[in-house]
Parts: sequence; C-alpha cells; structure tokens
Amino acid sequence: MRVELRREEQTAAPVVHPIVLVRGLDAKRQSTEERLGKVSGFDAVKASIRYPFDLAQSLNLGRNLDPRLRFHRRLSPGLNNCWRRLSPPGIPFEGERGYLERHYFFEEAAEIMPYRVYVPKAYDGGKAFPLIVALHGLGGTENTMLQQANGELQKLAEEHGYIVVAPLGYRRNGGYGRVGPVFPLDPTPRGWCGLSEQDVLNVLKIVRSDYQIDPARIYLMGHSMVGMARGPWGPGTPRSGRP
Repeated sequence: MRVELRREEQTAAPVVHPIVLVRGLDAKRQSTEERLGKVSGFDAVKASIRYPFDLAQSLNLGRNLDPRLRFHRRLSPGLNNCWRRLSPPGIPFEGERGYLERHYFFEEAAEIMPYRVYVPKAYDGGKAFPLIVALHGLGGTENTMLQQANGELQKLAEEHGYIVVAPLGYRRNGGYGRVGPVFPLDPTPRGWCGLSEQDVLNVLKIVRSDYQIDPARIYLMGHSMVGMARGPWGPGTPRSGRP
C-alpha cells in the first residue's frame, strides 16, 4: 500500500507499507486450537504453535506494526517439529541443542512472545552452565544477537560452553524500561517500555527454570539501545518498584 501526501502536483511525503493477505487463516487457527485442546500440558510447545496466529491478530489490531512474519513459512513445515513435541512421554525440548526458537505467553501483554536460546552440545544437565542474556539494539529482533556476524556468538558459546538467551524485549524499539522520545508509551496498563523490561525478566526466569544455570555466572551483553535502558541492569535509578 502506498499513501502520498500531495500539494498540487508535488509529492510531499510518500509512505509505503506492505500488506499481507493470507487465505484461510481463521479456519487454520480454529482447527489448530481444536487439535491443541486434545493435549494436556506442553504450554511452551503450544505457545510456539500459536505464535503465528497470535502475531497475525496483533498486526490486524494495529498493536504491532512489524511486517516481518512470513505466514507461509510459519504455518506449515516450520511447525512440524513442534507438533511432534506434543507426543508424551518426555519433556518438551529435552535433549535439544544448538540454536532453538522458543515462545511463551506474556500474561501482562496478553501476547505470545518469541525468544531464542543457544544450548551447547556439552550441556547435559549434570552441572550448572553460565548464561549470557544478549539484548539487541534499536530495530533488532530476538534473532539479531545470535545470527549476526554469521552466527559468531553461537560459535563462541559452543567453544567456551555457555548458554545464550536472546529476548525480543516486547517490541523492536521497546527500550528495556527506558522512556523517551524514541521509546513511546502505548495504551497498555504497564506501558510499552515497562513491558519491554518485563519481557526480558520473564525470559530470564524461564531459562533458569528450564536449564541448570550457575547463579554466580549470569551475564548481560548488548549494544546501542541497551546502553540507554533504565532497569535492574541500566544506568540511572531503577524503575519504581524494582529492587
């Protein structure tokens, strides 16, 4: 879709925005929910299966203006592994190593959020591993830190034996708790920036629950937008109510 603000015969400001039309999405979502309703538990796996539909709804409502999602890739081959994980016995994701796509339901935002984890092959759950929380800069995504530079961070994590987790931070420009002109507030009760901070803390809690993590070796890394964050890790005074 192209919109132009014109004055007489001159274009003052053109805006181009992609529109994605997906046929049968509502029917696909309904059949997916019917199938998921027959399985108890496996909340993390179900979140990954529901994520494309949840993001589509968020885009349609204008809550998220990110057009990155390619539904044709998300709704078919990419979900086959997730469906296989719903078959008990066993623990979802147990034994999986390398670069992993994960999702969870973010209750405060009423959305399913993506995050990424890298688990080295040496991890067997027998001993605690160090953890690095990698936060992207402005405009990045949950994929940025682990995929940039040809996956160099993944190679280093494998070589030196540490787990890496990369949250989205609610939105690509969430700010991780920072409030300012680049990081606006949205109409949600917590506010855009507060939700960005909380998403990171939620993901940290999930990873510490899923894996044996050494509490004395949890590190934070990031760049650009991360340096301006105001939260438990950022400069300035912590947000109200935060330790």
